[in-house]
Amino acid sequence: MRAFVVVRQMISLPPTDKLSELQQEIKELKQYMEEVLIDQNDINEERLARQQETTTMGTISGAYRSVTLIMNQMKLFLRLAS
Repeated sequence: MRAFVVVRQMISLPPTDKLSELQQEIKELKQYMEEVLIDQNDINEERLARQQETTTMGTISGAYRSVTLIMNQMKLFLRLAS
């Protein structure tokens, strides 16, 4: 009797296409991974831009100190010369 009920239920239910379900899941996973990789690339580009800004600011700061030192030396020289 149970076997009859099970067979009847199997016949009445539409067959599920496991292959199509798996293909859809893989497609969704690929799309998700592409989004993750795009986000990671954006993060890396932002990090690189911040590093370049820090390097530039360090260079500018060093140049400013050098110019300030030279200007102070010139002021001292001009005071001594007058």
